[in-house]
Amino acid sequence: MDLTVEVVDTIAAELVPNFWRPNRQPAQDALNTRIFELLMKSRLLPTPQIEALVDKLMELARPTMIG
Repeated sequence: MDLTVEVVDTIAAELVPNFWRPNRQPAQDALNTRIFELLMKSRLLPTPQIEALVDKLMELARPTMIG
């Protein structure tokens, strides 16, 4: 549970307005790396599963365009 809170807090702290714009790619990559490192440190999953989980978390954090 602590890991979940830490990951969500890490993501929430980075999601400033315009975070997903193309010019913010370095910040997006840095967030991806931070999430990966948190999950690796936990040793709960093998690396390939962590990579897939990070991709999914980044996807879920991205707003969807409606309309």
